Amino acid sequence: EPRSDYAAHFARALSLVNQVAVARVVVDKALNLPPLDASTLDTLGVVLSRANEHDRACGLYERAVAQAPDRVDLHYNLAKSLICLGQLERAENEMECCLALSPQAWDVHLTLAQLRRQTHASNHLQQLHELLPVTACDPLAQLNLHMALFKEYEDLAHYPKAFARLTTGKAAG
Repeated sequence: EPRSDYAAHFARALSLVNQVAVARVVVDKALNLPPLDASTLDTLGVVLSRANEHDRACGLYERAVAQAPDRVDLHYNLAKSLICLGQLERAENEMECCLALSPQAWDVHLTLAQLRRQTHASNHLQQLHELLPVTACDPLAQLNLHMALFKEYEDLAHYPKAFARLTTGKAAG
């Protein structure tokens, strides 16, 4: 008997080998099959994101988040599609949700810094600096945090600080 989760993985495989049109057809069929759990909805959303159908992907990610609100990956995928749709405020809210669930989601810190121009009144400098000491032995964390600091300092026109963070971040990665 056909199952949505099997169809979702088939659609993902098709997407990965650039069979986008066929993958979309499989997504449409999968949406009419049980079970449509959070993981299946997420996989189908990824396929649609790869096909540049972010409106449809967002709908699936939203359904997935509603089913599994504690999963950082679902919020992150939703945020990335919202960014593609230009819905930056909603994307920022999803990124903040990711960090509330998992402060060690290092790539989210960098994406959040890159999402908009930071200002003196609204930035993440304090949070980023607080995380640096606990990540000293983690090169990936150091790379992401220092690059986020670079972006935020650059936005604030603190160029010597920005350059120092860029140098440190690139050395870490």
